[in-house]
Amino acid sequence: MVAESVNRKTSAKEIAVYEICNAMSQLETVKGLSTMDNLAQRRAAQVRWLKIAMENMEAALDGNAETRQICFAKLMDT
Repeated sequence: MVAESVNRKTSAKEIAVYEICNAMSQLETVKGLSTMDNLAQRRAAQVRWLKIAMENMEAALDGNAETRQICFAKLMDT
């Protein structure tokens, strides 16, 4: 009877430890997904910025010589 009681307590402790480890693992997974989401959002923002910059550059190159020179100077500064 005592051995059975000890086994039940050990099993309960093992289950509790397993559940805690499992919960911690799931939390790390969620953190990783959140980080990936943030990275994807940053990349999307960079792509949007680059698209706008390219459109502005195209418009400037279609403009007059002075505008082209300004655009070229700004491009060389970056």
